[in-house]
Amino acid sequence: MQAKLLFFILLLSFHNPVSAQEKKTNREAECCVGEYSFKEFLSKTIKYPLSAQEDNLQGQVVIDFIVDQNGNLKDFIPVKQFNKQCTEYAIKALKASPTWLPKMENDKPVASKQSVIIYFKLRGADTQIDIEPKDGDIIIWGYGSTKEKALTGEAHPSATSKKQ
Repeated sequence: MQAKLLFFILLLSFHNPVSAQEKKTNREAECCVGEYSFKEFLSKTIKYPLSAQEDNLQGQVVIDFIVDQNGNLKDFIPVKQFNKQCTEYAIKALKASPTWLPKMENDKPVASKQSVIIYFKLRGADTQIDIEPKDGDIIIWGYGSTKEKALTGEAHPSATSKKQ
């Protein structure tokens, strides 16, 4: 009887219903403060260059970057830009952003490529930008050539859940 019990205990100890592969952690890279707070940080940090506003320039900036295995952002590459200064301001803000949680593959942190899209848009502008932003997108607002005081870094109401 004791031998059967011992055999049964040994059998249970070797039986593992969850394989080692299933226990591995896999996740995409993400900002440690969360996507909403990351977008809010960029919306408040990026400034709409006054010269671009006065020239009625608006458009989309797309920046690719690497999140290394330690969560640091590096290797910023402008994929799409309409104004050099707007791109520089976007990269400057990304460099100052909070650290990220790196991508995990099989419980190991690995470097990964990420991308961010930032819209620079003028209030009351007659022209549309080539791709209009959607709810939740990062939008940096400006006033254009009206020479009014520039409103820089305001989060678009749709980029947050709070209604104005």
